[in-house]
Amino acid sequence: MTGNSSRTRIRGTGSAPATSGCDELAEVTILASPVPTVIALLSVGTVLGVELRAKPEIVVAVHTGTVAGSVVPGSLARLIECLKKGYRFTATVVTLDGGHCRVALRCVGKP
Repeated sequence: MTGNSSRTRIRGTGSAPATSGCDELAEVTILASPVPTVIALLSVGTVLGVELRAKPEIVVAVHTGTVAGSVVPGSLARLIECLKKGYRFTATVVTLDGGHCRVALRCVGKP
């Protein structure tokens, strides 16, 4: 039996036609470098936007236009690739404990 992990990957199954897989990308992870003033405004269930920022290239979770923290899932390279292809993602707050915030990333499609 394996222990619990702070990250959970969910992947599609079946024999669907080959796609980029971006629409199936979903993962639970923590927000790195959380911004205390923004985290204080969040509650479980709050949906954050996910954006790719350049120089340095990072992925951030955004609440009402303000960065809440960095998103650093195990599938970071794939997430960046998908964001560059125009896929949109959200990060829904699943737990809050002081400044510690776990979010569930999921693809919401292309614009």
